[in-house]
Amino acid sequence: MITCEEFFAEFGDYLENHVSPEVCKELELHLSQCRACRVLYDSSRETVKIVTESISFELPETVSDPIIRSRHGEVANRPKLVRSKSTIISRNLFPPPLL
Repeated sequence: MITCEEFFAEFGDYLENHVSPEVCKELELHLSQCRACRVLYDSSRETVKIVTESISFELPETVSDPIIRSRHGEVANRPKLVRSKSTIISRNLFPPPLL
């Protein structure tokens, strides 16, 4: 039987039915025996179904414009990231300790 890591490597292609019959059989065997991967698969499949079946609609500009302006403001006010020893940290994430 394949491992969870091997399952994850093929997961996206499996969801889109882009795997060979042999790989499909291995993945389905794994799903039948691994509850964690089965939960991930079921929830992902359901999410794809909801998104693809949902109907889109347009908001009036009087509704959408304030939302867009608000989001632009949030993005502009995000803390800047600094690179330190190949790790990206936020200046506001870890304030200096109180002495």
